[in-house]
Formats: sequence, structure tokens, C-alpha cells
Amino acid sequence: MKYKVFVDDIRLAPTEYNKVFRDAESFLKWIKENPGIELDKLSLDHDLGDGKTDGTKLVSELLNLDVKYKNVQFHTSNGEGWKNMYSKFKSAQKV
Repeated sequence: MKYKVFVDDIRLAPTEYNKVFRDAESFLKWIKENPGIELDKLSLDHDLGDGKTDGTKLVSELLNLDVKYKNVQFHTSNGEGWKNMYSKFKSAQKV
């Protein structure tokens, strides 16, 4: 199965996505329960709720877990958060 994952605490996912998570914690739990899973598309928000793991920390966790993905996009309205998430992915690609 090709997983298209949308992570956002508020926005509705476009119909192309077949997995939706409202916080980073539930998404990370699913990833850990499905080792070796490959994501066809991953769309991330940065601000995932008060007191919750944010998008930058989520990206760090995904990189530490060596999650395989084909396409990543950020749909956050937080400009600084977008830059931080993008930088983490870009620096991981250089290694």
C-alpha cells in the first residue's frame, strides 16, 4: 500500500491522503508500530497544538528513525517553523 500521510492538528486533509494524524505523538506511534514502512507522500504542519511535539521535533524523530519517504511537503503557516523543518531534511540529505 502507498501511504500518503497528512499530519495537522486543525486542517482537513485533502482527499488524496489515506492516513491522517492530528498530532506528532500518534504519527510517531504508528511509525514505530510499522517498522520499515515507506511513505509515498508526507505533508507536515509545524504547530501541532499547545503542549504537543512541534513539526521540527517531529522531523528530527523521523530522521532518527530512518523513515523512508518519497515526497515531503510542509503546509504550515509558521514561516520560521517551515525553515527549521526544511533545514533538518536538507542537512540529513547531505550526510
